Amino acid sequence: MRVSLIGDTSYPNVAFQKISTFHKCRGDIVGLNLAYPDIVYMSVLFSWNLPIMLGKKAMLESQGKVVNIGGSGYKLESKLPDCIEMCPPDSELYSHLDYSFGFITRGCIRNCEFCIVPKKEGWLKFEGLDWMVKDRCVVYDNNLLAYGGHRDILIAMRQGGQQICFSQGLDIRLVDKVNAGLLSEIKYRSLSFKVPRLYFAYDHDTPIMEQMIRDKVELLVSAGIPAKHLMFYVLYAYESNPQLALDSLQHRYAVLKELGVKCYPMNFRKGDKRYSLCHRFARYVIRRYDQFLTFDQYCEGKK
Repeated sequence: MRVSLIGDTSYPNVAFQKISTFHKCRGDIVGLNLAYPDIVYMSVLFSWNLPIMLGKKAMLESQGKVVNIGGSGYKLESKLPDCIEMCPPDSELYSHLDYSFGFITRGCIRNCEFCIVPKKEGWLKFEGLDWMVKDRCVVYDNNLLAYGGHRDILIAMRQGGQQICFSQGLDIRLVDKVNAGLLSEIKYRSLSFKVPRLYFAYDHDTPIMEQMIRDKVELLVSAGIPAKHLMFYVLYAYESNPQLALDSLQHRYAVLKELGVKCYPMNFRKGDKRYSLCHRFARYVIRRYDQFLTFDQYCEGKK
């Protein structure tokens, strides 16, 4: 049998690796976007891609293919069958990549109202380090610092000398003197592995959170991590009022700019035109126009 794995993004997929192991053990041929498949597995990460993926599913089924679809963008409760979930990831599936990727832990201790992780993955649990076989590793964990053994993991990363990308961010609230020192000794990198980068989040626009950000950035800098190495994901457009959403985004951006760290706005309402000014401000920041123009000048230029 020929088994094709189709996703809605270019992000490497851990579930696909487990599916690959399962089917290869049965003697099947497995590949990403494999031509002339008998069985197809589709993964939908983002809900806005679902209509396109459902269209592909219908087309493939009309050709007599067996199609399985899952992912948080399809159904939040969708899970792999136990016989597949228990399989180790197939590292050969993404052999063309020069980095390993995966989860050391899954789940989260938080219960943020805008986040699907607690509902999808539950409470924090340890997965393992066996997948970290290459010199570069992308860690998919949602809250590594919340794991009780995270210091031992950071020590192992330091001793291993690998380049590490904490792509989903670390919980700034859980940074302390010890783990800040350990992070400073790790070869932390951006998603492209081109520059040093540690990712965090500044999603809650409250005075308490602002002071927390200020204190923790100071702690990281005192541990030897330059402020310019820090980037904060900033969720915007979660508020029901577009003007309040813009004010919140601009305020958090100003705080981060004052601290000398980078801001990366993250859109909660993709395609919602009511938040057009928020989206414009996000582009203004992401595309670095903020280094040369005021936002008013940028808006005037866009007109």
